[in-house]
Amino acid sequence: MMKLNLFATKLEENHTYIIKNIVKRIAAMGAAVMMMSSMAIGASAADSFSFYISNTGSVTSKVINARNAAQDDYVRVNYRIDNISNATSVSYRTTAGGTYIASGEISSKGNHTTKHTNATYIDKGERILCTMSLNPAPSGVGSHASGYVSGK
Repeated sequence: MMKLNLFATKLEENHTYIIKNIVKRIAAMGAAVMMMSSMAIGASAADSFSFYISNTGSVTSKVINARNAAQDDYVRVNYRIDNISNATSVSYRTTAGGTYIASGEISSKGNHTTKHTNATYIDKGERILCTMSLNPAPSGVGSHASGYVSGK
């Protein structure tokens, strides 16, 4: 009887050990998946915008983090306008590391890639921020624009 109890105890300990290992592996896989998804988010650190003016409210401006500068002296920013209606244009004001780099207006749909140069102030790794703003038509109501901004 003693051998049977010893065997049952060993079997229970072995079972507990196996279950603990399974739980550890599941936790490790979950952590790996979370890490990979956060890396993917960081790799595409850019953002979309959707501006509108209606009778019930409006959104007309947004500050977008468009990644970090990939090299010294200049940044390349892609302003993609997917939709623009009843609006004259979308304005942008771009900074790198807190220093003003460029500004302008875009009035047509499509990709508008620009190379902004400022050799004195742009260092690799500085954050690129773009303030996007809607320039509505004179009537205002019904103006809409949407798109995406990314940089490197």
